[in-house]
Amino acid sequence: MNAIDHTSSNAEWLSTAHDSFGRFFDGVTPLTPWVLAFGTAVAFLLWLKGSCLVRPALTLTGAILGAAAGGALATPIASTILGVLVGSVVGAVAGYLSFRIVTAGVAGVAAAAIALAGSVVYLDRHEHSIPIETKALNTSEEAVLSDATDLWRRTLKGEVPAAEVKSESQSMIEGGAAAVLRDGVKSRYEALPEKSKVFVSAATAVGAMAGILMGLLFPRGIASLSTAGLGAAGLLVGGLTIAIIMQTPGASQAAAEPARLLAPWAFLTLVGIWLQRSRAARKQPPAPMPASAPPPAPAAS
Repeated sequence: MNAIDHTSSNAEWLSTAHDSFGRFFDGVTPLTPWVLAFGTAVAFLLWLKGSCLVRPALTLTGAILGAAAGGALATPIASTILGVLVGSVVGAVAGYLSFRIVTAGVAGVAAAAIALAGSVVYLDRHEHSIPIETKALNTSEEAVLSDATDLWRRTLKGEVPAAEVKSESQSMIEGGAAAVLRDGVKSRYEALPEKSKVFVSAATAVGAMAGILMGLLFPRGIASLSTAGLGAAGLLVGGLTIAIIMQTPGASQAAAEPARLLAPWAFLTLVGIWLQRSRAARKQPPAPMPASAPPPAPAAS
């Protein structure tokens, strides 16, 4: 009897999920399901083996840009073909060699952001380091964040057609949302005491330099970390979107409170790093065994 009830409940859940998918995708453009599937697939690829794809992607991008530049600079037909060929080769080499520079830049930006956030959290625990009035959002900032959160929720629930998402996002930007947030950050920094300003600026600069150094010394490790983190974020967003479409309990609450996703994101990132590094280690040829020394010749009698 329990097995029959369990089977019927599963069938009812599948029927409800099918209806939810139908209602959601009826209100969006025909490309939306494909964009969701493609984005999730790209995120999975980045998460699984992103570090192996960064250098080829940079090489291909450099070849395309170099070919475009070489073709644009040459005028006659013959020289145009030559310019495209030479430009693609030069661009491919430049893209291949830029791997370490790109990883250093990514690591520098990420480390600077982490150091900035850490310095603010550290100062927040010390009295008078951050004025109380700078901790609360003002009315305009609350309105911007409320509008953005509302648009995110309605889009995920299928209440906003995909064609209107771009127009609403554009109207929010043109309405001064970016300026409001930028001015809010600027005013909070200017309101800090001088010692707090120096501490935040120094922590951010040291974090950036440390990140750049790490990127130059360990480019493959940084590539694994960044691609695994991006892939994990994409998998969470794609999975959460599907869960909300299927009306899974707790999915809407998780979307409304992104802090709940930090622990799953960190776990997925660590798993992705382990998978990428273990895969890279398996591809490396085994170290040759040292040749054994020949036995000593017997002493002459």
